[in-house]
Amino acid sequence: MDLSHLSAPVPARDWLMILGLFGGILVLIALSELLRRRRGWPGEFTRKLVHVLVGVMMFFIPILLQSSLPMVLIAAFFTLGNWIAIRRHLLQGMHGARESYGTVYYPFSFLLLVLLAWPGQVILIISAMMVLALGDAAAAIVGESRPRPRAYSLTGDVKSREGTVAMFLVSATVIFLILRFPPFGVAVPALSPLKMLLGAILCAALTSAAEALSRKGSDNLSVPLTCALVLYVLLYRDDAAFRQLLLGSFLGGTAALAFFRLHLLSASGAVATFLLAAVIFGFGGWAWTVPVL
Repeated sequence: MDLSHLSAPVPARDWLMILGLFGGILVLIALSELLRRRRGWPGEFTRKLVHVLVGVMMFFIPILLQSSLPMVLIAAFFTLGNWIAIRRHLLQGMHGARESYGTVYYPFSFLLLVLLAWPGQVILIISAMMVLALGDAAAAIVGESRPRPRAYSLTGDVKSREGTVAMFLVSATVIFLILRFPPFGVAVPALSPLKMLLGAILCAALTSAAEALSRKGSDNLSVPLTCALVLYVLLYRDDAAFRQLLLGSFLGGTAALAFFRLHLLSASGAVATFLLAAVIFGFGGWAWTVPVL
């Protein structure tokens, strides 16, 4: 991991922009708390509102800034600050009523992405943050808006089938559109429309599985990192590597479904098998898979 970009000179413009972002996030937090206290808005609703709006900000910031240090500092600040707020039961308008460390994982995932992908792979950062902002939020909003959602629980947190489908569809759409129409100034390797579509579907499937397995807000970490990993293989590895990941995911999904139907795996075990197979076979091929079997 090359962290030399952290020592690069920071233009004054970058500091001004990151201060503007800092102020904007503080305004959102204050507004969410005000709406919760004065208007009686549910904490979960105001939390998702902050989740989406901050995610949209995180989409634009890596495009507009020329250096990584301001982004790392602000992400580290909110990671620590949100952890303290949760421990002391502060800012319920942003953190919601349920026990969750999602607001800690959120900036921490952004911090990791900047450290790992800056400066040559900015597309990974912005794609992962938009999937987190829109796809993950869609899962919660659609699930909670249904009068009788078909609920399930894999690891303790209650999810809904409708929410998972919504996340898959939104995530696939977001990824495809970003790859097809990348923001100005963001370098993206050339891909055929078919490969873009396959990559978007695969990314959406794996991130939706990661979200389904999450608990206590850990999807704010697992979803963007899973998304970035899939897109890294799609964009920066050769065609053979992507085909191997695609095949591993297909074989893992098929095996997981079969074992679940035969009552050899629980639902959570089947989803975990799908993810593990995608990673083990997708990155190591038969050389990694055979010893596990």
